[in-house]
Amino acid sequence: MGSDMQSQTPKNTPELGELKVEDKDGLYSLDNYQICESLGYLFKRTMAMIANAIDQELASFDLTHQQFSILMMLTQHRCYTAADLARETGVDTGAITRILDRLEAKGIVRRVRSSADRRVVNIELTDSGAFAAQKMPVVAINVLNRHLVGFERDELEAMKSMLRRILRNGGVVIGASREESVNTSGKGD
Repeated sequence: MGSDMQSQTPKNTPELGELKVEDKDGLYSLDNYQICESLGYLFKRTMAMIANAIDQELASFDLTHQQFSILMMLTQHRCYTAADLARETGVDTGAITRILDRLEAKGIVRRVRSSADRRVVNIELTDSGAFAAQKMPVVAINVLNRHLVGFERDELEAMKSMLRRILRNGGVVIGASREESVNTSGKGD
């Protein structure tokens, strides 16, 4: 089996046998790594649980967690185009387009061609979208508060600070414009 994998490996791909832990003093090692204890696994399970709870709460309003997230990004994070939304949410532009199609069909957003650059299509909230964006955070607040029972405010702030630090270590600055994020990380798209 090992020789089969090696024969199928493209020339520019490192050999599996060459893989080594880069930081021997790092918090994870081959001795202590368990998938159910990895941050990625815990983040994904936590996010899925919260998203599912928000989806359940929003179902009566005919909205999904993803749609709600788009409303919040349009309202709070200087996202004006589908590309901005894709970058900020980490969702591909095709999926964003489908979400925007649904929101537009519901009368929550509209696409408006930029007067400064006709190639750019801006996304705007309609009046009913602005009203929903104003009221819908109550759903997220209630879900988050239920999942954070027993946490102290300083624990929440410490957790958020640590998550921001992980994001910064990966070159992402939350709440920054695209240019600020690129300048901070030293990398482009």
